[in-house]
Amino acid sequence: MTDETVREAPEEDFQPSLDSIHQGIASEVILEYLKEQRTDRRWKTIRRVFIALMILAGLTLYAGTLAGSLGYRMLPTTEAVAIVPISGVIAKDTEASAASVITVLERLFNTDNVKGIILLIDSGGGSPTEAERITRFLDDAKARTGKPVIAACASMCASAAYMIAIHADKIYAGEYSWTGSIGAIMKGWDFQALMERLDIEQRVFASGPLKDLMNPFSEMSPEMSEKLAGLVNETADTFVAEVKERRGDKLAVDRNLFTGGVWTGRTSLELGLIDDIGTVESILAADFNGLASASYYPKRRGNTLFDRVLGNVGEGIGRAIIRDGSGITL
Repeated sequence: MTDETVREAPEEDFQPSLDSIHQGIASEVILEYLKEQRTDRRWKTIRRVFIALMILAGLTLYAGTLAGSLGYRMLPTTEAVAIVPISGVIAKDTEASAASVITVLERLFNTDNVKGIILLIDSGGGSPTEAERITRFLDDAKARTGKPVIAACASMCASAAYMIAIHADKIYAGEYSWTGSIGAIMKGWDFQALMERLDIEQRVFASGPLKDLMNPFSEMSPEMSEKLAGLVNETADTFVAEVKERRGDKLAVDRNLFTGGVWTGRTSLELGLIDDIGTVESILAADFNGLASASYYPKRRGNTLFDRVLGNVGEGIGRAIIRDGSGITL
């Protein structure tokens, strides 16, 4: 064997090993790349699932909050008494409006596990037409289901709020509750002197002498005053007749009973305006054998952006202006 042959042999043996090394390195690189790709895909999947769960949780929370703001709540799964607060001014587009109260009451009357309803009333009154809608619904629902309805007067149960209370099966009030104010009232503004001082004249074209009733910018004629006084008195007489019909012989003979006054709980009991002194806790014990209770709050229908942003401040001012404007309230 020559020296040349000896030198060439190792080169031929070495060449395949280099190829094997290159292939091994390439394989390692590819495997590492694939591993990184799988890891990236796994983390992307985890991130997507996490984001999806966060979105779902957010939507669920929003739906629950919205449902709560609209007055919805999980109905009882066992026998219970439903407490329905009726608070504030009884008027359209408020929490104590007919639409809000009836929406809650309808669900409760139609739920078998609800064995009775306590109306926790804390209101100085409001619109007789809104109160009338609530009372008519109460009468129909009680006759249809036979469920007892108890009125519990809180701080104030007056005027239209008392109209609702007399349609319950029993009326309770606390020692410090104010009850009554049976009558009607209409208030308005008179800007005529201001218009004259500013030398401003309003032009009105009406089809009849009474068409422009309660116009604050023009003088009220005796005919208008007589008409408005008649409307107020007729509304009050209807309210008084309803109280007499619902309370019957329980009412005391007292000439001050229908003057629009309010009385504390003990005096209200003596006058026959209520049936007993009590609070929600004593009512549950006495009339419902200590059944569990849950509160279901009427909420204003709507839930607009205006309500969310401005809250109750501007809304309260608006209601005060509206309530002090024209229109009969109880």
